[in-house]
This record gives sequence, structure tokens and C-alpha cells, in this order.
Amino acid sequence: MSPQRLELPNSYLEAKRHDQGLAVDFALFVSMVRKGWVLQPSFFYHNTYSGDVRYGTPGSGGFGFFSFPYTTTAFSVQQMGLGGSVGRVFGAAHEEHLQVLVGSRVGWRIKSLDAPSAPASPSQSEAVRYAIETAHEPLQLQLTGEVGWWGRHWGVSLQGVHGLTSLVRRVELGNTAYPFQVSNTSLMVSLGYRLPLKELLASSPKRTRSQTTE
Repeated sequence: MSPQRLELPNSYLEAKRHDQGLAVDFALFVSMVRKGWVLQPSFFYHNTYSGDVRYGTPGSGGFGFFSFPYTTTAFSVQQMGLGGSVGRVFGAAHEEHLQVLVGSRVGWRIKSLDAPSAPASPSQSEAVRYAIETAHEPLQLQLTGEVGWWGRHWGVSLQGVHGLTSLVRRVELGNTAYPFQVSNTSLMVSLGYRLPLKELLASSPKRTRSQTTE
């Protein structure tokens, strides 16, 4: 499939379609199980690392064997957000069981500690690199799905996250916005630990008040 290419003044951007990157996800969730159904609200952190984005001048670059010099860059998008899933539990909820979940979540972009600063007097290359690394949308809707096997405390699951809205819609260079759409789909293997809050609360010592009467 041909790469996505964006022509800029005296330069271009080029990225492979369906390129591979990396994703890291951490989540804190509460599972509420009743009659085989589970409701699971969650708070999450998600970091997406892109594949290569190539920058060059007209007549250079390309993904073929005979390619000319170009500059390769990439970006990462960090998000925090809230989500919710619903699904079925097959087996005893507090013992070994299989669970299947589907849901959605909203991710807000957060600024990385090593996010680039706008160069004071940028060259064309620096300006394009800064435009790529700051082009991410502030808000994204995501669809999630999960199949997991849980024991009494530990569990392992296969989780998919698909962006319902774009991660990047446009690249702003100077005073002009150029359409350059980037979407993301992540497939992850996760390891989790279940803290049995209900059992802990039930086993906590209760204070009793004794009264004596004369």
C-alpha cells in the first residue's frame, strides 16, 4: 500500500500506512459482578509510540530500494482518562474464571516531561519536527475489548484498543494547517492483580460496644 504523503512548502512528510509502533497501558479498575455479568469502570494511562515519519526535500526519500537521504522522526502520545466496560464472567467470580469485556473510554492528552519546546529561530527541518511532535489531538474516544483468565488474585488478558477518533488530524506549520491523519489500534497482553476489597472489608475487625446495667 502506498505511503501517506503530505506536500509542504519546500519539503514533505511521508509515513507508511498501517505501520507498527508500540503501546504501553496501565489501568486501575473496579469489577462489580452480579449474576454472571460484570461492570468495570477504570482509570488509565496510555502511551502510544508511532512508527517512522519521514521528512525530506522534493525529490528525496521514498520507501523503495533506491531511496535518497531523508530525516526520520517519530512521536509519542501520552493520555490519561476514564473508561467503562461490561461483559460476562464464566465461572466463579472469586475463583478461576474467564471473562469477556467490551467498552469504551475517553483519553485526554497529557504533556510529556520531555516534550519539545518551540525553537526560537527554527530551520525548516526543526519547524517540521516540532510540528509533528505537537500535532496530537487533545481528546480521543477509544473502543476496547478484552478476553482474560483470572485466578484468585492474578490474571492475564489479551486487550485491544481502537481509536474511534483520530490521534492526529492536522499538522500546523507557520500559520497554515495541513491535513495529516493518524489513527491508532493497539493489541496488548496484560498482567493484572485483583485486590479482594470485599473480602478484606468483611474480615476487618468490628468494634463492639458492651453495656452493663445494674
